[in-house]
Amino acid sequence: MEKKASHDGQQAEVEPLLTTELTVWLLRISRKTLERMRVEGRNPKLVKIDR
Repeated sequence: MEKKASHDGQQAEVEPLLTTELTVWLLRISRKTLERMRVEGRNPKLVKIDR
């Protein structure tokens, strides 16, 4: 886990995020299976990052 300084100067732990492509490759499942798992509320959870 990586440590980053927050706005108040404290250290915060940041968990690395994986792309969908890397996640399906690591778990050896299809993209459709991963999407179904997310809809059902099972892990791994989706974190959408916008601008």
